[in-house]
Amino acid sequence: MKFLRFFFFAILSIMVSVAPARNPQRGYRGFLDISYSRMNAELFGFLSSVSNDWGISTVHGYQINPMFFAGVGAEIISCSPGNNFYVPVFGDFRADFKFGRFTPYADLRAGYAFADNGGFRFSPSIGYRFNTRRRVGWNLSIGYTFQHVRGSSFQVGSYWDPTHVETYVIEPYNMNGFTVRFGLDF
Repeated sequence: MKFLRFFFFAILSIMVSVAPARNPQRGYRGFLDISYSRMNAELFGFLSSVSNDWGISTVHGYQINPMFFAGVGAEIISCSPGNNFYVPVFGDFRADFKFGRFTPYADLRAGYAFADNGGFRFSPSIGYRFNTRRRVGWNLSIGYTFQHVRGSSFQVGSYWDPTHVETYVIEPYNMNGFTVRFGLDF
């Protein structure tokens, strides 16, 4: 509850301190974001588990013109329950639109998540850029994240018979869910 209150007041203070929207300038552009994803794992077509993923990402690239950006990035994501970490590396494509004082954007991240059983990752989102009086802008977006997870296998020994070992195989499965991302660009 404290986090939501802090998040609300942070967004409110940013909205009060913004200047009229300016388009990003051609050249280098970088992003630093935090994200939260509520991911659902589907095994054999059934919802099998839910995880809360928190991440920190950085993206660096080139602003091609005032509207289009292309870059590459990486993210460190912590999953709970289980306290597992994985690192997606992705290409990021973004379109900044300008409608008078408003600057909405569309963002697409696609790449590969490196982990014990990582796989393809895809994350489109839409958001709004809050411009400050300097070149820095604040970004808030909502979107969808898809993560393919390769299968894995593990061995389990029997409690009653230590010489008896069984191998279990987890088939490849998909995770998908709702994502919120907040950060800044420079």
